[in-house]
Amino acid sequence: MKNIDFETISLSTNSKFIEMIERSRARRQKEGGITGTEMRRKLGRL
Repeated sequence: MKNIDFETISLSTNSKFIEMIERSRARRQKEGGITGTEMRRKLGRL
């Protein structure tokens, strides 16, 4: 496991974090999402 930091290992084994990611993916699939360009525009970064 070369080039893997503690934070990556910690998050990838954290059940609460994994559940949050799964909920986020399910919501995006159900409701749709926005592109990176749209997000930057909303944040005033374009």
